[in-house]
Amino acid sequence: MIRATRAPTSIDRHWLTGLLLITLLAFAARVIHLGGDSFWFDELLTFQSATQSLSAILAEPSPSHPPGFYLLEYGVVQIWGATEFALRLPSALAGVLTIPLVYVIGSVIANRRVGAWAALLLAVSTFHIRYSQEARGYAVQVMWAAVATACLLLAVKRQQWRWWIGFGVSSALGAYTLFGAFLVVLSQVVYVGLLIMTRWIGRRQTWRDLRRLLIGLGAGLAVTAIVYSPYIGPAIDGVLVNVGPEARQGAWFGVPLSDWASAGYLAFGYGDALTAAGLGGLALIGLAAGIVRRNASAVLWPVSGSLAPLLAINLAGISRAPLPKYVLFILPVYLLAAALGLVELIDGVTRRAKQPLRRFAPFIVGSLLLMMTLPAIAAEHARAEEDWRAIGAYLQRAGGRSPVVVPVTLDLPDSFNQGYEGLNHYLPRYLDRYYLLAGEHLTDVRVADLSGAQQAGGDVWLIVLKRDVPLSLPDAEFEVKVFQGGTYVVRPRRSALPLESMLAVYPRLIEQARTPCYLWLDTARLHLELDQFAEARAALDQVRLPCPNSLGTRQALYRYLLDHYLQTQQTAEARTMARQLLVWDAKDKVAIQALTIVDLNTLFASADPAVAAQPSPARPIDTQRFTMPDSGDWGDALVMQTPAAVSFRLALPPEPVQFVSRVAMFPDSWEWGGDGADFRLSVQAEGEQSVTLYERYVSNALPDRTWHGVDVSLAAFAGRAITLTLETAPGPSGDTTGDWAGWDSPRIVFEAAGTP
Repeated sequence: MIRATRAPTSIDRHWLTGLLLITLLAFAARVIHLGGDSFWFDELLTFQSATQSLSAILAEPSPSHPPGFYLLEYGVVQIWGATEFALRLPSALAGVLTIPLVYVIGSVIANRRVGAWAALLLAVSTFHIRYSQEARGYAVQVMWAAVATACLLLAVKRQQWRWWIGFGVSSALGAYTLFGAFLVVLSQVVYVGLLIMTRWIGRRQTWRDLRRLLIGLGAGLAVTAIVYSPYIGPAIDGVLVNVGPEARQGAWFGVPLSDWASAGYLAFGYGDALTAAGLGGLALIGLAAGIVRRNASAVLWPVSGSLAPLLAINLAGISRAPLPKYVLFILPVYLLAAALGLVELIDGVTRRAKQPLRRFAPFIVGSLLLMMTLPAIAAEHARAEEDWRAIGAYLQRAGGRSPVVVPVTLDLPDSFNQGYEGLNHYLPRYLDRYYLLAGEHLTDVRVADLSGAQQAGGDVWLIVLKRDVPLSLPDAEFEVKVFQGGTYVVRPRRSALPLESMLAVYPRLIEQARTPCYLWLDTARLHLELDQFAEARAALDQVRLPCPNSLGTRQALYRYLLDHYLQTQQTAEARTMARQLLVWDAKDKVAIQALTIVDLNTLFASADPAVAAQPSPARPIDTQRFTMPDSGDWGDALVMQTPAAVSFRLALPPEPVQFVSRVAMFPDSWEWGGDGADFRLSVQAEGEQSVTLYERYVSNALPDRTWHGVDVSLAAFAGRAITLTLETAPGPSGDTTGDWAGWDSPRIVFEAAGTP
């Protein structure tokens, strides 16, 4: 039976011995094999940060992570060095310290039995063990969350200021570790709010007592704000990274709440569906028992501590992959609910049993729990996220002279190459000379020396990460060695130069990639390096959108092809490349030059007799650069104050051409009280009447305060002499006050037959 008993002020020898044994079990589970695995990608970020100078860590705040954990790791590096064991030790110790803290939380909420079972469940949790053996801040954050929760519960129970201060300080330290601590604070505030509501409705406390509770909570939060105040600015920036406009364009924006819940349900349940169902059932029993026993905290804390963070993630639109490690702080809350249910279940089963059975029932259940979880713990110790040391040793034996090593990640929705950093860190330990090329980034010369790799002539070894489904390659064509973590080492059996070998395997990888566009871009780059321009163009034609964060790569490859087509005088192909480049960047100078027949700004400035200006009496026509304040988009515009016009006598080539420009009102004119301008483009061929081909009214109102594209075909006048007139007329009211209108970079360009 669960009773909301008073938390003990001292622990007798019996409970102390049990807690000590559970803590020693947790220590063994978290320290054994602590330095046995290679650093994986995230841990290498910790390594890179912790091995910087102290001033560098403090001077360059990360938009994703506060500095607290890196400062802790910096201290570890100074004392014990930057080994795998040393950098993981803070997480291991934090994981161990969380065990007695969970015992305290369970004891305060219910009783010591619940606290002991919650501590044991966490001690043998393979998911908690995993992140207690990782050089990242998750286990440390969970420890601070447990400290804050214990202090909060004791503050609510005892109404002593020291516990409110402890709550505030530990919450701030958690936020210095990871930004996810703000979700913990939110859940704690929700818990206190619900507790006050239930006590007020149930008339279990006076308003004076509840007010003291509110004042204490406010004081604790004020302490958090004071301790955290030096980092408030970077913290706001860090939060915006995950909820701002750019985050909303990311691959993980809008992940359903059910994805988060299901991922956590399985991971918190020891990764096994049956065990997860059993643990979930115990949690439901615990909540039901809390309701029946009228133990408000036994219901409100598990509910608020688990649901409030998930709802906040969903409602705030936080753009994160639904990985349960991001909400690891929910695990102790969930296991507390399961411990409540387990105690209730044991009491219910043994209620009518004889005294010896009732006395030994906890030992029997505990032994069964250990028998169930020890194999899972052993399997957790045996697994490796990424086994770069084993791969390095394998390449040392089989790699040959000057091997070309190409990591490729096939199972992610973006171009994140998870293997490059790991190989870059570990390969120097095993190989004296090698070439490391970052797959999906072969256009970046910083991580892909294609020319050097080709000249070295060594064997190509692709390190393929594919963790969703097994990689499938024909044995007759490829030698494949499988390593832990869904990592495959692949070598083409056919002897060829490195770039040709890569081109032989890429089509096989493209078939199995989650987002193949990056490998098509790599393929195009390889063909360009081999001067195979037609093949490169064909590979680019295979790129399908969306292809996140690839614009720079696509621009670089199209410019490469544009330069080639210009040099070889392949005019049509060059214009097609230029047209697409201008879609991506309207100010691409090479593309503009490739397409332009006449630059009307240049022609106007030359005082050529073919130009006839009809300026307004209030202002001459001239060229000025002006910028849209909100977007920063600038243009070199032909500026006229209404009414005004400028005409150009032009001889058009026989090929189809078009007029391109953008129009806008000069930002300085927006507040002058004018009503905008009417932009008109007219053409008069020799011996014919003038024809208006374009007309648009642009006001000074907020929606019109931007550039408006103008793209007018002149194909009907191909091969003829024309007079082209740009005119700006007053707006509907006829008011010309401050009506400064601009035509941005007006020019005559070749029409492209199509865009790629």
